[in-house]
Amino acid sequence: VMAHENDPERGGCVFARFFETTPQELVAGGLYRKLAVACFPGRHREVSLALLAKAFGATKQTPSCCNLRKWGLRQPQVTMVGEEESSIPFEARL
Repeated sequence: VMAHENDPERGGCVFARFFETTPQELVAGGLYRKLAVACFPGRHREVSLALLAKAFGATKQTPSCCNLRKWGLRQPQVTMVGEEESSIPFEARL
């Protein structure tokens, strides 16, 4: 799985840049045949990271303690390393 960072503030660049800097024999050998998962900034960041997680095999999980609402609890928010806490429930991200 390859991840492609598009956010310039995180060192990202346009995908075409890889074709300019990768040795031609690697490109011809199929290095980019299966495209990298794009990681976009701003409002698209959470969806990008969810798609990347799915590429690694992540699946939607439900809480193991049956029904959190039944106990008056809320589902925990997940924060990626380097990311701010999201208001989007975890299950909506996958």
